[in-house]
Amino acid sequence: MCVETKRIIKSRDVVFLEGTKKVEGVHHNRPLPKQVKHVVDEVVNDDELVKDANPIFLNEGLAKGMEGDESTSNSSSEKKIATPQDEGLNVPQQDGRRERPQKQCKEWPCDWWVATKEVERATIAFSEEPQTVEEVLNCEDAKKWEMAMQEEYDFLVVNNTWSLVPLPKGRKPISCKWVFKIKHGVHSEVECYKIRLVARGFTQTFGVDYNETFAPVTKFVSICCILALAAIENMEIHQMDIKTTFLNADLKKKIYMEQPEGFTQEGEQLVCKLHKSLYGLKQSPRAWNQKLDVFLKSIKFVRSDADFSGYVAQVGDVKFFIVVYVDDFILVCDNKDKLLQMKEELSQKFEMKDLGDLHFFFGMEVERDCAQRLLYINQTGYFKEILKRFRMEDCKAIRVPLDPKTKLKKNENKDVEMVKVPCQQVVGSLMYAMLCTQSDLAYSISMVNQHMVNLSIEH
Repeated sequence: MCVETKRIIKSRDVVFLEGTKKVEGVHHNRPLPKQVKHVVDEVVNDDELVKDANPIFLNEGLAKGMEGDESTSNSSSEKKIATPQDEGLNVPQQDGRRERPQKQCKEWPCDWWVATKEVERATIAFSEEPQTVEEVLNCEDAKKWEMAMQEEYDFLVVNNTWSLVPLPKGRKPISCKWVFKIKHGVHSEVECYKIRLVARGFTQTFGVDYNETFAPVTKFVSICCILALAAIENMEIHQMDIKTTFLNADLKKKIYMEQPEGFTQEGEQLVCKLHKSLYGLKQSPRAWNQKLDVFLKSIKFVRSDADFSGYVAQVGDVKFFIVVYVDDFILVCDNKDKLLQMKEELSQKFEMKDLGDLHFFFGMEVERDCAQRLLYINQTGYFKEILKRFRMEDCKAIRVPLDPKTKLKKNENKDVEMVKVPCQQVVGSLMYAMLCTQSDLAYSISMVNQHMVNLSIEH
């Protein structure tokens, strides 16, 4: 902005005379670009230009309060700006545009990144979720966790999940552990404290404890297609959740497991002989999927050939769609009464929780405008969590993820500092968002993935 005329001049070729108190003849004797650049180079070095990227006003009163004013003004007051008239040059009047020195790229502050293990610990600390039974007993919400643990254990016993038997000779029991999770809502509020007894499936032996393990899950493309169809035809979209999903499936193999920590009964090498599939077992997802598939087909649902976790049924003029992702169900129907009947039938077969209209699914917030037949999906909460995890809450937002003209070069040297940067975790977190809602991140992620083996600060 011109101080005297109060006019705003837009230009890319601008040089800020840092520390200059007063410039005579700003409007009548404008210096040439090359001469201005020469003078500025004498006054301020490149490092200072990079450091002080904020604009400096030429007026003395407006320049007060800026860092480095006194030091730079003393050094620059002795310099005289050369003009074309002083050197006797007959040049045309300039339009006020001045060439700006090329800004040097600042080095990436790798120091504030921590090692990968420390990032994981920081994430665990941020989630405030205990990792062991000892931490549960010593935390602030110990009573809530103990109550949830007791309820989970009682349910396992009532459901006849196992029976205590002596360990047969030649068999080695698999271990287990308690997993603690705080379930949050749409606005990151605490909904409940969840506890699961998880078997350590990595201790299972192939051919002895399990054989096949494959179980299909729905694709995000299928979810988007179903939601788009429901929005266009103004169909009902509801959500249900199955409690203790894997405990509904039966095991075909004999598996022995150690007794859970905190509920050990004394006896001569007593172990748990599992009758139901448990979280963590390698064959649990497959056993549950097989049981659910048999039930849905028995009530006239047909599995989709394009997605084995999608089911379709049509009774008269009524159309049903069910999308399954392990224990989460999305139910779509064009008749609300028939949909309620279907939910009741599912609740009679399995212990389910009715979540009503679809609002929050896999970290995705769903907003619907039935009048306009529109449906909006966003991951605002997920992105906030990512930014907080990787210490980028204060970063500036941009509309384009990456400049299309950007060309990344292969890093020939091994950068020791980049070992501290959890690049794989950042890219992995962004890939999930790319698959769900942010498809515009695909190009940026593909560019970085090409150099994931040996990243540099530029990457």
